[in-house]
Order: sequence, then structure tokens, then C-alpha cells
Amino acid sequence: YKSVNRAEIENIKFVYPTEKIALEFENIASKYFDEMQKLTVLNQTLSQTRDLLIPQLVTGKRELKK
Repeated sequence: YKSVNRAEIENIKFVYPTEKIALEFENIASKYFDEMQKLTVLNQTLSQTRDLLIPQLVTGKRELKK
């Protein structure tokens, strides 16, 4: 594998979006990021609930009802 040296990194050119495009992306993407955050919190809550219930089910302290 070839190593990248400092000079090569300093010569990398980046393309930046215009402010309008960046704002449009933010408007669209922020909705998805907000939803991902909500789902992450919900998933954590569900995992905690599962972790509390499994030992109770295994020991017979709780039963599943149909």
C-alpha cells in the first residue's frame, strides 16, 4: 500500500456547495436526522424494557399472556 504524505494531503482540492445548495440539503436532511434521533431514543427505551422483563420472565415472576 502506498502512504500519503503531507504534501499530497495539502494539495487535495475540495469542492464546496454553494450556500443555497447547503441550505437546501440541510432542510431535507435535518428531517431525517431528527427522525433517526427519535428512533434511537425509542430503541434505547425498548432495549431497557426488554432487559428488565427477560429476567422476570425467566424466573417466572411474570408470564406471557395470549
